[in-house]
Amino acid sequence: FFFSSRRRHTRSLCDWSSDVCSSDLTHEFQASPARIAAVEASHARVGSLLAGLLRFFSKSYVDRHVGFVGPAMHDVCAVLALTHPQLFETSKKHVGIDLHGNHTRGMTVIDDRHLVDRPGANTTVLERIDADAGFAAICAAVAACP
Repeated sequence: FFFSSRRRHTRSLCDWSSDVCSSDLTHEFQASPARIAAVEASHARVGSLLAGLLRFFSKSYVDRHVGFVGPAMHDVCAVLALTHPQLFETSKKHVGIDLHGNHTRGMTVIDDRHLVDRPGANTTVLERIDADAGFAAICAAVAACP
């Protein structure tokens, strides 16, 4: 991500503490065929249903993205950040929203520059995830279904 230092062109993400998952992180958390099989095996009814949805989603995702073995699990990362925060490596950074960019208007931008003079950190950025432990948590939740 790139952060524009031109303050009039960005708006702070928020005035309170928040967490942000970058697409780099969510792209680490892919539903590979092996992980989908593990979800399916975790519960006869719910696991099979969820695996079917993931396989359907996987086809369109893998066809559109280079180097992906399965779909990135964006929403699941957001939930796991709340329920299993220990799965994530984080950092504090300044995050804003580009208001006027030709190519990035409306996008979240993270100031990842190594400069002394830059805006102060206003957000916790989730940088890395223990993907195997994350999918184990999904399988455990599915297995706990009645």
